[in-house]
Amino acid sequence: MVETSPAGFDLSKAEARMTKIIDYLKSELKTMRLGQATPALLDLIKVNVNSRMVNLTDIATVSVKDPQTLLVIPGEDEYKKAIEKAIREAQLGLNPVAQDTILKVPIPKPTKEHRERLLKNAAKLVEDVKTKIRNARQDAVKDLKRESKTSNLGKDEQRQLEKQIQDVTDRFTKAAEALLAAKTNEVNRN
Repeated sequence: MVETSPAGFDLSKAEARMTKIIDYLKSELKTMRLGQATPALLDLIKVNVNSRMVNLTDIATVSVKDPQTLLVIPGEDEYKKAIEKAIREAQLGLNPVAQDTILKVPIPKPTKEHRERLLKNAAKLVEDVKTKIRNARQDAVKDLKRESKTSNLGKDEQRQLEKQIQDVTDRFTKAAEALLAAKTNEVNRN
């Protein structure tokens, strides 16, 4: 939905920024799994290799062995120890087991404490995302005010555009809250 005022103010820039923020939230929430093996669980883990931080998925293959176990196959045998350490330190409650050239990563059964911690982390993430959405709104309002000074934008038109910015902000904030509600339902079901 591209909305442009007669003065040239483009609301789609703020909308695109908020869409990226929501996409980030979706990908982060997807990695918050509960007792279910999925390669996405390890997507964001960084591994220290030769004093450089690299994505685990760039130096290893992650696959599902069974519903409770992931297999991590390092591209090079020398990466195995660094990968094992990175998985342990990722605060996901995972404890990889080295076997020959692979790592088995058992996914623990969720405890009540784990569920609560997961929901707390999800809620914190959503609050951070809502703050980013509000910051995008503030930037859009600043852009609008800057635009109104250099153009013939009337006060009524400016108020109308500010309301449109707020409507977009509200829509994305509600989307973030809906994603949290869906994650809460998923955690409580399992």
